[in-house]
Amino acid sequence: MKKIITSLMVGCFILTNAALALAANNSVPPFEGQQETIGNHLAILSGGVGLSERQQMDQMAKGYNLKLIFDVPNGDYLSNVMVTIQNPQGHVLFHNVAEGPWFYAKLPAGTYTVKAYFDGHTIVRKVKVDHETRDVIMTWSV
Repeated sequence: MKKIITSLMVGCFILTNAALALAANNSVPPFEGQQETIGNHLAILSGGVGLSERQQMDQMAKGYNLKLIFDVPNGDYLSNVMVTIQNPQGHVLFHNVAEGPWFYAKLPAGTYTVKAYFDGHTIVRKVKVDHETRDVIMTWSV
């Protein structure tokens, strides 16, 4: 009887470890991009280097109403783009380097000036956002 109980315990231990190993292999890696809340009126999410990170961002971006995508004409993505977001009064709400080709912002509804700087060239867009996500593609011809 003692051997049967010991065998069952060993079997359960092996099955538990196998299940944990399988779950670890199927788990989503931690997000390696940039995510922060700035004051009461702005949250940003930046990254998207690689397909799995872009998939993670799609899941994380619910409620973000601005999505910037940085690329070049052949479709390659760009990262390390300096991004500035100004409110209608000209106050800078965000000024930092985007960590990947996708940049999300959660802003109060309104019109903003978005400036993106890469390789000596600046792209400026006036962007009106509300509660739905607004996609803005910024393409550099470098």
